[in-house]
This record gives sequence, C-alpha cells and structure tokens, in this order.
Amino acid sequence: MNSFDRSNNIGYGGLALGERDEQLAAQLRSTVETIGISGALELVAADHLPVLRLLAERLASLSVTRGEPPLLAMALVALLLSGVTEGSRESLVVLAVVGRAAQLLNVELEDSLHGVAPDSTAWVAEVRRLRPRSIEEMGYGESTASGEFRFQRQW
Repeated sequence: MNSFDRSNNIGYGGLALGERDEQLAAQLRSTVETIGISGALELVAADHLPVLRLLAERLASLSVTRGEPPLLAMALVALLLSGVTEGSRESLVVLAVVGRAAQLLNVELEDSLHGVAPDSTAWVAEVRRLRPRSIEEMGYGESTASGEFRFQRQW
C-alpha cells in the first residue's frame, strides 16, 4: 500500500482527473481482489488516510464524468479503508460525495460493492447502515466548469 503514502502523492489533489486516479484505483482493486477489504484494512497506515479520502472524492467525480459505476465501487472501497464505518468525521464528509455520485449514476451505493472483493458481501451491511448527508450540508457543490463533472469543495 506504499502507493497511498502521503509522500508519494504530493500535489495529487491539484492534478486533472484521470491517470493518477486510475493508477491508485487499479492498485486498490488488485489489493482487495487478493486479500479482501478486511485484509487491506490491516495494511492501512494513518499516513494513507488523507490519500484514500481524496481518492474516494476524485473517483466519485470521475465515475459521474465517465458514467462508470465500477469507479464508484473503488471510491467506496477507498472510503471504507479510510475509516468511514468507524465514524471518521473526515471520511463521513466524503461519504456525501460518494452517495451523491451513486444517485447521479442511478445505482444503490451498497450494490456497487458486490463482487469487488472476496469479502465484499460482509461489507454491504456496513454500507447499508451509513446514511450520506447532502453534499451541500458537507460543504460541496457540483461543477462542470472545466467540461467535466466535478464535486467541488466549498470550504
């Protein structure tokens, strides 16, 4: 999970959506397909949390831009690894974005987890009990100013 070290992602938030997000999503997908979400959780260090939350936010935007629910699934996995089920305030803020992306893609958030990892079924119940708040309540807006859809922080 070294790819998620903060030091390897300096300036990541300022990059255009795309290549770096796809690289991190592929790394995440490979990890959870091999050892499951629970196994990946054991590898997450505190230094990875901000990168995982940012990845979730960016993948949510990218999934809407491209109309690709599999990217939303990886956004949700990143969010699960960042501690959203344990009540991490920072992760709950990003949950609003991931939840809104699911609405825009017309998919059930928890359904996006099916088949992502060997233990994904066990995590569906965890996701069901999460209730995303609105993006406005959490300080986000929606933008298409650059020609692509993007969740934009208002703070």
